[in-house]
Amino acid sequence: MPTEERVWTTDKNCEVYYDGKYKAVVRIMDDFDYYEDFDPRFNSNIWKFCIRRHRDYTFPNELDFDFDAYDEDEIKIPEKNYYIFWLDCYNHGQIVFSFTGQWMQCRRDTSRWCGFIAVPKEYKESEAREIAEQELKEFNQYNNWEIYGYTVYQKVLWTSETWEEKYEYEVIDSVWWYFDVDLCKEDAVDIIIHRKNEDEKF
Repeated sequence: MPTEERVWTTDKNCEVYYDGKYKAVVRIMDDFDYYEDFDPRFNSNIWKFCIRRHRDYTFPNELDFDFDAYDEDEIKIPEKNYYIFWLDCYNHGQIVFSFTGQWMQCRRDTSRWCGFIAVPKEYKESEAREIAEQELKEFNQYNNWEIYGYTVYQKVLWTSETWEEKYEYEVIDSVWWYFDVDLCKEDAVDIIIHRKNEDEKF
């Protein structure tokens, strides 16, 4: 059954799903110690991000493009081998990159032509644009801490030293680094379904 047909409830900034003795919790990643280790740009070497230097942030310039040196009337970028998609940057409470002239625009808070994404011409132009859009979406989520993960729990009966019995939830699975919250929920539910099927065998 698709995830959207299941009932998820909101509890303290988390999405929670209950199914018998199991529950799944989906939330935004908050383990900042490991956050930089999962920069999506570390795993993308085919298409390149080139963004101007910023006084407050460090952004990738994967082709070492010199933004200060080029002549604006004759932009010297590697168009022979790449499709070039120019970017704007909105910076007010969050950082959002977009194709120039699209998405979030503000006279004061949007910097025009702040960089570009270069996609090799081995792709069709329509495919290249789709690639750039997806890369941009993930890059924006990463910069704004919008990365998700799930934890699946099983209700377990514990007996204390005084023979008092009580139920507690025990972690049985946990996976992080999802850019798609719906896929995160779907995978969490799949774990519960698998565990319930295993329970029925015994």
